[in-house]
This record gives sequence, C-alpha cells and structure tokens, in this order.
Amino acid sequence: MLTLTADGDQAGTGVIWASHPVSLNANQAVVPGMLRALDADDLGRELWNSTLKPDDDLGLLAKFTPPTVVNGKVYMATFSNKVCVFGLR
Repeated sequence: MLTLTADGDQAGTGVIWASHPVSLNANQAVVPGMLRALDADDLGRELWNSTLKPDDDLGLLAKFTPPTVVNGKVYMATFSNKVCVFGLR
C-alpha cells in the first residue's frame, strides 16, 4: 500500500511511503511487514525503512492498510496489537 507526501509543489520534497511484507507472501497468511520511504523523484533511492533499527520494527503487516501521514509523523496500523508511529527523533 502506498501514500505520497510532499511539501506542496516544492520540487524534491516528495516521499512515497510503502508498506509490504518483509519476505513472505501475505496473501494467505499474517506475516512480518515493513514500512519504506522512497524518493518520489527516484524510486530506486530508499530514504529509510523500518527494518534498519530494532526499535522501528513494524511487527505483523496489516494487509491493505496504507500509511497515514499527519503533522510530520507516519502512522502504521499492524496485526501486532499496536499502531506504530514514526517521526524525526
């Protein structure tokens, strides 16, 4: 699932937020997930992902749930009985 954020029409500020399984097929099972931030101008450039630090672990992926971005924070629902909140530290 994808969410696009940007600072208005400012060039170079677009971020694609993508949630997906870490490695397994989530079609028929509940599996670990990850959240990624990609440069909207160059999708081959990953800015961040939730598997880089153990504290950012997403847990079990809530399928078909896009990331929600509000006031500089990214909220991601999970099947791990939690809502993950990511932002600048």
